[in-house]
Amino acid sequence: MKYFLAFFRLVVVYFGMSLNGIILGLLFVCSFGKLRRFNAEFLGPCFCRLILKFIGIRLIVTNPEKLPQNLHFAKVMYIFNHNSFLDIFIIQSLGLKKTRPIISTRTRKILPLFFSTFAIGSHYIPFKDQPVERLNFFKKLTLWIKNNPSENLICAPEGVHTFKYEISKFNKGIFHTALLSKIPICPIFFDIPKESNPLESYFYKSGVVKITVMDIIETKTWCEEKLSKHIEEVRNIFVNKNDEINHV
Repeated sequence: MKYFLAFFRLVVVYFGMSLNGIILGLLFVCSFGKLRRFNAEFLGPCFCRLILKFIGIRLIVTNPEKLPQNLHFAKVMYIFNHNSFLDIFIIQSLGLKKTRPIISTRTRKILPLFFSTFAIGSHYIPFKDQPVERLNFFKKLTLWIKNNPSENLICAPEGVHTFKYEISKFNKGIFHTALLSKIPICPIFFDIPKESNPLESYFYKSGVVKITVMDIIETKTWCEEKLSKHIEEVRNIFVNKNDEINHV
């Protein structure tokens, strides 16, 4: 039975992702990009919530009143803990206003996923083994933030890594961009129960993912000489939250 359920989930994920990508991609192209926000804030979230529901995952935002869009912040950089393939659906399900994801160029190899992420205006970050391209990406991203004062970003500072139940090491690039552009950081914690966290498989129990919006971190007082310390302090917020939830 568990193998049948895992196969069913796999089919739902790829069929749903394909349908999502085709429809969002067509709307984006046919509207010459004008329907990007409609895709990102309404249609995409509807598709992703439906996909999660069919594979046995329900979302609850425990404190929606703390979302920056409800506190009238001009712009923020959302960051989240990246512990499962479910995250790609969770971040879209949130339907965050005026927000663009930063995701790996690896997603371009999965066409349905690429179509849907492209249709919501995602930024694609190169791998670490492409230092020149990666540096140019962050330079352009910093300039983009300055030129788009009402646009937000969402990303996983852990980057591409093997999924596990712990908080992996944070990458430096995204925080350097936050420092240079003086954009506030809004940590969001995805609490996926261990029994419901598939990591990279489809064997798990149905469950509820609780999303907690944590206090906004201002970067105006950050300095480059202490950037590593700032990053560690931000990471510790996630580590402490993870330990609290798992009673470590």
